[in-house]
Amino acid sequence: MTPKPHQRESLRRLLGGHLTPVTRWLLLIELAAFVAFLVLGNPRFFRDHLALTPARAIRGLELWQIVSALLFHVQGMAVLFNLIGLFALGPLIERPWGGRRFLSLFLVTGIGANLVGALVGMLYAPQQTTGGCGPSVIALVVAFGFVYRRQQLMFFGWVNARADRLAICLVALALLLSLLGRDIPGLMATVAAGGIAALAATARLRVDRAIDAVGDFWRGRQRARLKRRYQVLSGGKDAPDDPKAAAGSPDSPDDAKAPPADKPRYLN
Repeated sequence: MTPKPHQRESLRRLLGGHLTPVTRWLLLIELAAFVAFLVLGNPRFFRDHLALTPARAIRGLELWQIVSALLFHVQGMAVLFNLIGLFALGPLIERPWGGRRFLSLFLVTGIGANLVGALVGMLYAPQQTTGGCGPSVIALVVAFGFVYRRQQLMFFGWVNARADRLAICLVALALLLSLLGRDIPGLMATVAAGGIAALAATARLRVDRAIDAVGDFWRGRQRARLKRRYQVLSGGKDAPDDPKAAAGSPDSPDDAKAPPADKPRYLN
């Protein structure tokens, strides 16, 4: 039996609307990592080297845990709530911000919060293992409050609340749970994620420039490697206007050091 148009619309509102591309991929990656963790029988390698353990990450120099911990949950309830939060809030932030800025917020806040949690964890719980995209979901909650502010929204199709008040309640609940569980590293990670998200939402911190910075660094390394490998010749669009300078004077020190014949060259 085919549902009527108003029934399809009600179902769409209940499920939070159509998923946006980056949110869909993040959900699939997070879910696939957790399913692999379960199918392989909770391998100790995942827990010891891919989730975040402050002693291993900082003292053992396994710094990749700060990034990989965003994908590997160690608790079933944590992955459930994180996926629900990403499913509900991801499209609401990705649509107005765009996929690039949304993904930057997700990654920068998650990595920054994990770094803070690892440093604080060295003082309070160096052997405590955590994992998951919880800090990034907290960042989405904070961004949701700043983006929509006083708008009345139907959250999951049945909770009617002002966006900023709903965001405050959700962040306060996360902080309360950390306090009740005496999870000081988790508490500080939540505070760090919320602070970064607030700066990003008010445009005081352009998190999308983090991806540009990584790309610029990688391209700079590639250019430096090519310059070490090849001899750069003058010419091209950046050649000087003076033909003598372009050709080089006879007593120029560059002419005294002619490149070896067997060294490859390219025109800049």
